[in-house]
Amino acid sequence: MDLTNIRPKMDVVGSDGGHVGTVDHVDHNRIKLRRADPQAGGEHHWLPQDMIASVEGNTVRLTMPAGQALQSWEGEAAVQSPIGGDVPAGMGGPFTGTGGQSMAHQDRGHASHSGEPGPRPDKPLPVTPSRDKDRDMQR
Repeated sequence: MDLTNIRPKMDVVGSDGGHVGTVDHVDHNRIKLRRADPQAGGEHHWLPQDMIASVEGNTVRLTMPAGQALQSWEGEAAVQSPIGGDVPAGMGGPFTGTGGQSMAHQDRGHASHSGEPGPRPDKPLPVTPSRDKDRDMQR
C-alpha cells in the first residue's frame, strides 16, 4: 500500500468499520496515530504499512478488524530501542552495526555490553597517536 495518500487527521478504521485511531503523520513505512484520540489512551501508536488495505476519501481502512488492530499496534514502548536506553528503534546503537553512536560516545563509567569493565574513571585514558601526522607534530 502506498502511504503518500495518507494525511494528518484522517480516520483509521478496521476492516469491520470500527474506529482504531486518527492519523498524526506518516513515519517512514508506518502510520503514527494521534495520542489525543480516545482509543489511544494518551500514547502514540504506530501501524505498519502492511496493515493498511486502502485509503478511501478521509478514511484509512485496515486489513483486520478494529479489535485485532488495537491489540497488534505498536505503542511507544515498542518503538524504543531493543538495546534499551534512549535510542529510538531503527536508529542503531554502538553495538548494532547499523550506524548508531560510535564507541567514542559510550558512557565510560559503566561496564561494556560484553561484561568487561570499562576504563577506570580515576585513571586517564592512554593517548593514542592519530593518523594525522601534521596534527601530531603540533602537539
